[in-house]
Amino acid sequence: MNRTQAFLTAIAASSLLTACGGDTSSGVASTAVAAARSSPNLVAIGDSLTQGVGSDSGGYPAILSGMLNNRPYANLGIGGQTSTQIAARVGALPSSVTLDGNALPASNTAVRLSSLSIDLLSTPADDAARSKPGTLCSVHGALQRTADGGPPSTTETYSFTRDSAGSAVPCSAGSAFLADAEGYDMWTAIIWVGRNNAFDEQTVIADVKSIVQWLKPAGAHFAVLSITKGDFSDEYIGGEAAKYIDDLNASLKTAYPDNFIDVETVLVSSYDPNLPQDVVDHNHNIPPTSLRSDPVHLNDAGYRIVAGQVKTLIASRNW
Repeated sequence: MNRTQAFLTAIAASSLLTACGGDTSSGVASTAVAAARSSPNLVAIGDSLTQGVGSDSGGYPAILSGMLNNRPYANLGIGGQTSTQIAARVGALPSSVTLDGNALPASNTAVRLSSLSIDLLSTPADDAARSKPGTLCSVHGALQRTADGGPPSTTETYSFTRDSAGSAVPCSAGSAFLADAEGYDMWTAIIWVGRNNAFDEQTVIADVKSIVQWLKPAGAHFAVLSITKGDFSDEYIGGEAAKYIDDLNASLKTAYPDNFIDVETVLVSSYDPNLPQDVVDHNHNIPPTSLRSDPVHLNDAGYRIVAGQVKTLIASRNW
């Protein structure tokens, strides 16, 4: 088994475990000030580790909100997704779409997609129906995903429905669907992506960059979290998959030195020396069993450590 195959095997196993004040003397000046600031509201962007798989308390986003006096937050985590799917889902990347008939009808009826370059609502972790507002061929509507037969699903269908009836619109093959930001691009963002495609470092780095650039305010408030390893032999210290993750985390830290939070190192060092399995895990350089709910996902104690690290950064920046 080569390096990529080994990492893919581990990933396959893990993915299925599945308004601001300002000078009111000028409306223009006040608007400019508001646009230059990130909202203190929190948006957590990611996969199952953001979704909170293994938690009884809503994962780290809910715990973090509680640590910050119940600050408003949105959890945009979907388990099993790659960094590219996540970036497209929040509206940071367009997806090329081909509609049956290459046109949007005048009526607001669903039109099936015959192809989609980034399956932004898909995941091997569930068969949930999902919808995302956005624009296709200058027409606003919603992209829908339906699936069944799993998980993972054996059949999956995507369609697009315009918001309201109007004139029929030609829509050539490969047209871009861009998901709405829904205002989240103005919030303080916590970005935790790449666990499901960490073997593709360049893609993860590019996807994180697209999400950071998607944030509207100049000097946007955001944090990028390190990828954590799991209880798989190839992810133990010195393993091939471990090298992928270590290299990716080093690149993320280099790209965002002032916004990077190394949650993995903190989790690994938070083992209980009185628990034999924790000691074994620590020697393997992975988060300890006492902080995990399964080989990859954390439990509430683990997510609380992640939330605490994010809170520390937010407090230090007065965000």
